[in-house]
Amino acid sequence: MLPTLWPGDTLLCERATADQVSTGDIVLFGRERRLFVHRVVEVMSNSRLLTRGDAMPAADPIVTSDELLGIVALVERNGRNFAPSHNIGIAGRILARLFCRSTFAARVFVGTRRLSSVGT
Repeated sequence: MLPTLWPGDTLLCERATADQVSTGDIVLFGRERRLFVHRVVEVMSNSRLLTRGDAMPAADPIVTSDELLGIVALVERNGRNFAPSHNIGIAGRILARLFCRSTFAARVFVGTRRLSSVGT
C-alpha cells in the first residue's frame, strides 16, 4: 500500500461489515490464508467490494462480505498516530505510479525513509 502505508506501520483495524464501508476506505480482508490491506475502489451490490493497492496496476478479485475483516481506523508510524486519508494526493499518486512500474524505485525509497528514521 505504498505510499500510504509503509513497512513497519502498525494498523488499528475496526471490525466492519460491507454496508459500513465506503469508497476510499482502507480495508483488511483475508483470502487464501493471507491478509491484505487495500483501498476500496468501488462498493458493489450484494455486499461486495472492489479493492486495489495504491501502487498496484489492477484491482483485486472481488472481496466478499465473508472475507472482509475490518476498516483501517488508525496508523501508527514512528510513535505518531494518524487516520489514513480517503484519497491520495497528487504527490502520492505520482509515487504510487512510480512504485507500480518499478519495484527497485520502491525499495530505494523505503530504504531511504528507513535510514532517515534511524535514531528518531
